Amino acid sequence: MNNFNGLKIRKFFIFFSTIGILYLSLWLTLLIRYQENYDSALWQLHFIPFSLVFIIWLLIFYSFNLFEPTVSQSGVQFLNQYLRASIINLGLSFVYFYAFYAGEIKPRAVLLILIAVFSFFYFLWRKIFSRLGYAKKLSPAVLFIGYEELIKEILPKGPDIFRFGYTFKGIVTNQNINEAELNLKKYNFEQLSEVVKNEKISLLVINEPSNQEITNHLFQILPLRVNFITLTKFYENITYRVPLKIINRGWFLDNFSEGNRTLYDGGKRLGDLLLSLIIGLIALPFCPLIALAVRLSSHGP
Repeated sequence: MNNFNGLKIRKFFIFFSTIGILYLSLWLTLLIRYQENYDSALWQLHFIPFSLVFIIWLLIFYSFNLFEPTVSQSGVQFLNQYLRASIINLGLSFVYFYAFYAGEIKPRAVLLILIAVFSFFYFLWRKIFSRLGYAKKLSPAVLFIGYEELIKEILPKGPDIFRFGYTFKGIVTNQNINEAELNLKKYNFEQLSEVVKNEKISLLVINEPSNQEITNHLFQILPLRVNFITLTKFYENITYRVPLKIINRGWFLDNFSEGNRTLYDGGKRLGDLLLSLIIGLIALPFCPLIALAVRLSSHGP
């Protein structure tokens, strides 16, 4: 099986395991909340409304890239994304239950317990998954094409060749580089096809995609069904940062051109609308009190 496809399989595995953790957390939450009063009727009462809530949660998690296998490798980044997603999920859940839901349950305590229980098991599971799911034999094999200083920031420190869920097998370049310093084996372009076959390379990270010589060699290995990605894009995907070296006028023109902003603007408007709705519903009960306070403290014109 292609290791790059294996990465996609792990993403689906994270998605479906998250669904399982959500329902496990709901069951445990009901046990904690109702204790000896818990029965199957309570589970059935909560199952459908919370299933609708979980669909919203999964969409928000997806928008924050929380199903990416590599995201949990960066602890601070992962925590930051999860907290932001959870705050939005909690707000949208309260909006759903108190603005649209007309059933019998009163979910305030259940929601608060649920988010705590789910967070515990979710972080525990992702920690275990990052240990088991990133076994080197399962990780995609990466080969760099062309040298750039940015590669040093990607590579692991020390003798290991495994980081961010990838195994780095070497670099193909005509430049003189210090193989020992990079801890990467150097190959020339005439060896490219052989290296891809022998090392079972599934992803080529290309530094100079516009270089004609590189393009010619890459064209020759197309039958090997290997995947390609530029170095800067690969760096952004695994570190969630834009390399400083590429931030120039051209980068801003490529990323902020008005013709490509339709999807971004639509998503931003939807996010702004949902956030405004949440804040408005939270503030609504206080409006009469604020109006009364203004009236009592004002003597008029």
